[in-house]
Amino acid sequence: MPPLTPPPLDTIRCTVGILDPWTLPALAGARSPLVGLSWGDQPVHLPDEKGNVLIAAGAAHGTTTVLRSLAAQFHALGAAVTVADLGAESHPWARELPGVRHLTRGGDILDALFDLDSHSSKNPDTPDWDGRHVLVVDRADDLAAALRERQRYLPIGTRHGEAEGLRALARLLATTGRGAVQVLLGSSSATVPAADVPLRRLFATRLLAGGTGLWGRAAPETWAPPRAPTHPGRMHLVAADGSITAVQTLHLTSEQARAAAAGPC
Repeated sequence: MPPLTPPPLDTIRCTVGILDPWTLPALAGARSPLVGLSWGDQPVHLPDEKGNVLIAAGAAHGTTTVLRSLAAQFHALGAAVTVADLGAESHPWARELPGVRHLTRGGDILDALFDLDSHSSKNPDTPDWDGRHVLVVDRADDLAAALRERQRYLPIGTRHGEAEGLRALARLLATTGRGAVQVLLGSSSATVPAADVPLRRLFATRLLAGGTGLWGRAAPETWAPPRAPTHPGRMHLVAADGSITAVQTLHLTSEQARAAAAGPC
């Protein structure tokens, strides 16, 4: 008797790990990072084009995990990765990893923002992974507060509105899909420092998990936001065309992310 074929899955997985049998087919030969699985194990990947990504979720709902999983896959595909991890609290997987800049001090992060802003303005977009730069900003609200605090200690004559580092970040975000640097930004409040335009113009992909207040800030064009998910790692992906997809995001531990970043997933 031939082996029985399991019935089609008509729901969303509770977990999506890198070694799960339902995840491996989605990772095999992928040309862009896997976000996770949707209904019926349908894989959800980031678009091939170089658009910025916003991850906005409540506390303990997976923002850092999603950033870690995506960043490791970007590096495995050949991109250079800079991780802004203020205080070295969230991304130990990136420490001393070849090809990854793991920045934990405000001054080093500030210098990196200036360097990447300059690089993006001087270099055209490239469709290839080699030469692509990815900036990971976790806890953007905390980083913004730290950079604004640094601004207070500058001589009064050199202060010009918003903190320079935040203006550099805003310029990087404004070139989404066109510049040489792709930004992955995590913010629990769905607020973006120095942004003065709708977030849909700065982020080609928005991954959201929260209530109507968060949706009002991150995707105000959505007239009927989905209910806030209660399952850890469950988010809704808002694509550039406005479509919304429920997804269980890929979960990589720090050890798995470090191993995945070193080669094909």
